[in-house]
Amino acid sequence: MHFCYAMQKLLIITIFLLISFLSFSQEKKKEYIANRINQAPVIDGNLDDECWKNIPSTGEFIQYEPFNGKPASQKTEVKIAYDNTAIYFGVYCYDSNPDSILTELCERDNDDVNADWFNVDIGAFRDGLNAFSFGVTSVGVQLDSKISNDDNDHNWDAVWESSTSIVNDGWIVEMKIPYSALRFPKKDVQDWDINMWRQIRRYREWSTWNYVDRNQSNVMVQYGVLKNLENIKPPLRLSFVPYLSGYLENQSGNKDWGYSFNGGMDLKYGINQSFTLDMTLIPDFGQVQSDDYVLNLSPFETYYEEKRQFFTEGTELFGRCELFYSRRIGSEPVGFYDVFNEEIDSIIENPVSTSLINASKISGRTKAGLGIGIFNGMTAKTVATVLDTADYQKEYTTQPFTNYNMIILDQNILDNSYISLVNTNVKMNGFDYMANLTGTEFYLAGKDNVYAVEGLAVVSNIYDESQSETGYKYELDFGKQSGSFQWAFGHEVLDNKFDPNDMGYLDHNDYVETGLELSYNIFKPFGKFLSARNRLDFYREALFTGNKFAGWGINCQSYLLTKKHLSFGFGAYTQPTESYDYFEARTPNKVFNKPGNFGMHFFVSPDYRKKFLIDARAGFEINGEYKNLNAPFNYNFNIGPRIRFSNRWLLTYSFNYSFTENDYGFYSNGLFGERNLKTISNTINTSYIFNNKAALNLRLRHYWSIADYGRLFNLENTGYLSSADQMAERDINFNSFSVDLVFKWQFAPGSEMSVVWKNNILDNNDIILVSYWENLDKTLNLSQLNSFSIKILYYLDYMYLMKKK
Repeated sequence: MHFCYAMQKLLIITIFLLISFLSFSQEKKKEYIANRINQAPVIDGNLDDECWKNIPSTGEFIQYEPFNGKPASQKTEVKIAYDNTAIYFGVYCYDSNPDSILTELCERDNDDVNADWFNVDIGAFRDGLNAFSFGVTSVGVQLDSKISNDDNDHNWDAVWESSTSIVNDGWIVEMKIPYSALRFPKKDVQDWDINMWRQIRRYREWSTWNYVDRNQSNVMVQYGVLKNLENIKPPLRLSFVPYLSGYLENQSGNKDWGYSFNGGMDLKYGINQSFTLDMTLIPDFGQVQSDDYVLNLSPFETYYEEKRQFFTEGTELFGRCELFYSRRIGSEPVGFYDVFNEEIDSIIENPVSTSLINASKISGRTKAGLGIGIFNGMTAKTVATVLDTADYQKEYTTQPFTNYNMIILDQNILDNSYISLVNTNVKMNGFDYMANLTGTEFYLAGKDNVYAVEGLAVVSNIYDESQSETGYKYELDFGKQSGSFQWAFGHEVLDNKFDPNDMGYLDHNDYVETGLELSYNIFKPFGKFLSARNRLDFYREALFTGNKFAGWGINCQSYLLTKKHLSFGFGAYTQPTESYDYFEARTPNKVFNKPGNFGMHFFVSPDYRKKFLIDARAGFEINGEYKNLNAPFNYNFNIGPRIRFSNRWLLTYSFNYSFTENDYGFYSNGLFGERNLKTISNTINTSYIFNNKAALNLRLRHYWSIADYGRLFNLENTGYLSSADQMAERDINFNSFSVDLVFKWQFAPGSEMSVVWKNNILDNNDIILVSYWENLDKTLNLSQLNSFSIKILYYLDYMYLMKKK
């Protein structure tokens, strides 16, 4: 009933908005007529090629920030040409003080570098939702990304050419973007949405070719138009990236180092001008950055970010309906802990992750605006080997061969809106298990992007042997998303059987949440400030089962940016009345009553153009008293120095400290414990950039978290705690230490060599040491894994090879 009633309301609102949006208008956009050339320019950072001489330029950039709408402080001229293989940009960034152009080096795709920057966004399908972005810094570092719904995917890396040079009256950019790096419809004459951005870093100024109003939330609907690209046809897009890798590994305590060699390949094939097949065959992800492990005392799973490139690159379509958590593929076997329940004497081998055989994805968009995404991944059968009590060796399947599938249909409508249909399916053949989810998601906005309504609905079906279970989720949001004053109202429902976790991530189901968000933003400078953002949220939570009230609260945030680019602000939150936690007890029909709370945090961040600065943040939370118990109290702070020794060498350090006194939470066997919690983390990041193709990075992290338990309590049926007349027998002392030292060298376009040393220590015991340094010394003497590896990727383009032949 909940689901049907919500769908009726959603349909009524959608029809109303659809009719009203059709009347919205839009300001006139800039246009530039594309120029076809017969002889391509040499990409060398100079505009002295013959083809550039007779091409008209465009300019008159307008500030995006800090003075939105005013003319740019420096002149910019852009020339655009194209031929049968690529589109070319010749850009002259004039500067009255060329000696002041900032030129810090960085790794590819670092968009916070202290350097000037020129960028081109291209939306060939003109849908106001999707685009490709290509940028170059003043010292030639490339930054590229896919843009979807105003979100930038910097994991996407295309193969294209660029070159820059600093001259006596500014700096010059030349770019060659081959059609193989773009997606566009099949038309004889094409018009593309386009905008160009320039950053003058010393002024912290961004300006654009076509004016972009900061009061509007969608930047892509404010692009200009590149007109009359005639008879362009994408080449055969077929490339191979074979790799070879070698590893030396040692677990401390073992004298011998183990070694291994791996080989595999990534493949990209352009099915047509709009669709691409990506495949990874026998992949090797051993060099990805170490996870930031944390102590988790909650009843929910810890979420860790995906860092494997194949699963982070070009996956914008697969985010629809929030059903794709790619770390499920190749993760811990579902039966990993079942082995410990068997009558065994010892475990010989129990793999901690399944082995990925291959993965592939097809994605693209038709000229009618229909986006299609197809994903498939396969993991091999995973087996644990044990010795039973009779000293016989046995094998247990912890996860059978598993097939992961996802299909997305995403239709663009009304220029900058969409509606999607999604299906995921996970099949474990040996366990007679299948999980199938089907959902829809939509976003509707007017052409002027002032009001929008969005929502989603998903049904999950789990089939386990002869049993099946069906659950659902839906969400509806409506609001004003442009202008100084904005607001949004949302309602979300998850029933107690909804389960997307075979291929997605959900920390818990069985809840209902309703919220109202109000914000007031000032984007024009006033007084000593450049901008300000303020937000106020109200929310109410309930359990879906029985619609039991869980709690309500208020959050507020304020952010200010001064004309000296010092940013600071604060946030506050409160749950004014008692709230009810239905999950902490890990027992059905048990509730844990929590008193009201109030918390605040403050932060300050100086101008990143400075060579030395310190970011800082501090916060606290106070709670009401539990019935006849001490009131919890938390305080925390972060200090983050940042030192730029030169344009090549940057060092950042982050120190985090958090302490909670008199916290109460689940202990074991239905008992709750009173505990003091302390967490200290230290993270050092330093990078030395040799040039725009080679860099050395070091990341060192130590995370220490303790739970010092005292008295134990019973959780009564009333939701309050009563003394169990006993003390806790164990505490928790958790340490995670990791080192990632990485050298990367891009020795040819799309080709790379990486040399990596990784050191990892992970320990969880019950002996708490008072001294941080004593704890660190003990941790460094624990068993640790050292891994040294070399990996070489080589990009092979089929068309290039044919030309060479």
